[in-house]
Amino acid sequence: MLIGLIGSMQFAGWVTSLLFLPALSDRIGRKKIVHSCVIFQFVLFANMYQTTSLTNVIVSMYFAGFCVTGTVIISYIYIRDFLPENERKLFGTLSNLIDGATLMWSSFYFMYFPYWKPLFMYTFAVQCFVIVGLLFIPESPIVLYETG
Repeated sequence: MLIGLIGSMQFAGWVTSLLFLPALSDRIGRKKIVHSCVIFQFVLFANMYQTTSLTNVIVSMYFAGFCVTGTVIISYIYIRDFLPENERKLFGTLSNLIDGATLMWSSFYFMYFPYWKPLFMYTFAVQCFVIVGLLFIPESPIVLYETG
């Protein structure tokens, strides 16, 4: 019951952010949205890693889900903006395959290894690389062109 609530809160946060984050990324830039969502998600996962409060986990999962739009969907659009037109379909196909494989891998991981703390440590490491890496990547050329 509680696992379903936690997953539902993540989905609710994701759906809520879809209402305005994509349009906001067109106005203020994709890099700012992706970077702020990655940093916020890092803080939320650190909070969930150390907390013992179920309420804290539920609220954190809502906001972590809220950040999924920035870390997954907006980042996909951000990377796609740099690609030539003829390579965008292949990139989209490969991105969706990898995203689906990640979901299947994590399902099997939690089915056989109920230890979630090592997975959180992996998430922390990846997010640290992303946070630093985003400092060196320019804003999307399409956003720069549209905003002047």
